[in-house]
Amino acid sequence: MGTLASLSITSQAHLLAAALLAAAAVAGLWLRRLGAPLSVRLLLAGGLGLWVLAAGGLTWMIGRSAQVLVMVDLSASTRTAGYRDPQALRQRLGQLLGDRPYQILYFADEQQISPQAQAIENLSPGRTVFRPPTAEAIVLLSDGQFALPAFSPPVYAVMDPRLKEARDSAITLLERRAQQLVAGVRHQGEGPQGVVLSAQPGPTTQRWVEAGQQGLRPVS
Repeated sequence: MGTLASLSITSQAHLLAAALLAAAAVAGLWLRRLGAPLSVRLLLAGGLGLWVLAAGGLTWMIGRSAQVLVMVDLSASTRTAGYRDPQALRQRLGQLLGDRPYQILYFADEQQISPQAQAIENLSPGRTVFRPPTAEAIVLLSDGQFALPAFSPPVYAVMDPRLKEARDSAITLLERRAQQLVAGVRHQGEGPQGVVLSAQPGPTTQRWVEAGQQGLRPVS
């Protein structure tokens, strides 16, 4: 597993401002020609230099894992995604990351770690919550139907072609009309889709909706 060792500056503006203030302080001392031992001047110069670097937010990253975190959205709205197939997910990550090590974090309204692409099922059917943990980089597979977090590491979102045009079924309407309860149904999947309609009290019936069909079905 690779490691990272690098220097980074958080704020170049703060670094520049601190450098200008330090230069002004040195200039003021030189103009006043205050006599001081060499050791004192060296300590003062070193302290000003460290203060400038601290103001700029200098960070030395060493020994951190270069492992990429892959966050996979398993909310109900992604049930038609191609990455739901473990083999397809492994192949896609191989194309994106090559030999770089990665860890998978499945999420919906909860999170579940997996070291590799295994069998994928829906997580609990609540609202989708995107809570990215600390990581060097995150590869995101999702339909993006969640609120943005207040803070996040760098995120690289990957579009799944099967989410752009989800071939799925949905109840589009449920309302009472006179003495009937009517459900609107849309089916864009392959082959007929069974829809169970029930009213309480009353019998439960099943209707079949053909692919590409939209229409109304009486519930009661």
